[in-house]
Amino acid sequence: MNAMPGLSNAEKIRKIADQALQDALQIVQLVELLRGQNSRGINTRISKAGGSQAAIVVRNAMIAYLTVLVTRAYSKRWNGDLHCLEAAELLKSDKSARGIYQTGEGGKLLAQFEAHWAKCTADSRLERIKHFRDKFTAHLGEPKDIPEPEYRELFAFGIATAQALDLLALTTKASIRSATGNNQALFSAEAFWKPWTG
Repeated sequence: MNAMPGLSNAEKIRKIADQALQDALQIVQLVELLRGQNSRGINTRISKAGGSQAAIVVRNAMIAYLTVLVTRAYSKRWNGDLHCLEAAELLKSDKSARGIYQTGEGGKLLAQFEAHWAKCTADSRLERIKHFRDKFTAHLGEPKDIPEPEYRELFAFGIATAQALDLLALTTKASIRSATGNNQALFSAEAFWKPWTG
């Protein structure tokens, strides 16, 4: 695949890493929000206040967006794409771009990214989550004989994907510290649900 017009492959990888960092932060935040909604009696209090239907819509929207954020990292490559699979493939195929990100501490981070990315792309949960996206969220269709992912699987695979995106951002220096190791997402989710905790 060619670089975007006017961008070298190294610049394209960096641009992808910038977006990947934002996706990683949103994935972590969504997982914490969804976990929070199902704890501390929040759903019961929302229901008692008459907001159960709205809460279901909000939950479904969060699940749909989480599903889209997670699966788009692994989407098939098309010209002009800016998702993680594109960056991973460019890092493999373009030696000069790879060399830029392999220098110094970047070499260790690049190896960590590639190992973690390979683990994620081989994970059996990915197929189930993509199928869920294709048949129930981004598209509607008759499902195949593939079980829907459970919440815990979507959350765990979402966090694994966020860690891969985080490693890409660290490798390219789009970020200087881990986004997925940041407790701010947990504190923010707690603050969001606090009015419903009693």
